[in-house]
Amino acid sequence: MATPRFDSERRIAPRQIADDIIRWKRPGKIEDNKGWTVDRSDTGIGFYTDLRVAPQVGDVIHLRRLDGDSWIPFDGKITVRRATPTSTDELITIGCSIDQA
Repeated sequence: MATPRFDSERRIAPRQIADDIIRWKRPGKIEDNKGWTVDRSDTGIGFYTDLRVAPQVGDVIHLRRLDGDSWIPFDGKITVRRATPTSTDELITIGCSIDQA
């Protein structure tokens, strides 16, 4: 069975559902924040994270995903493009672009 895809005017590449455990941080800061992916494509990624530590629109962040026992970094410049509240007071959905250098 094929993985469902979502189309949106915000992405130039088809996106697929993803459920990776991720860690993210802002470059130059000592932090290690957790998140859970919602979807991803070649040009973007969406994830949930804690509202209290969430990155802001325009922030550049580093992302890595758990693959077995290893953390694999995402390649490219990852920029936060949108932040959308969820139905809880604890989580926010973050939408990012991934620019391949």
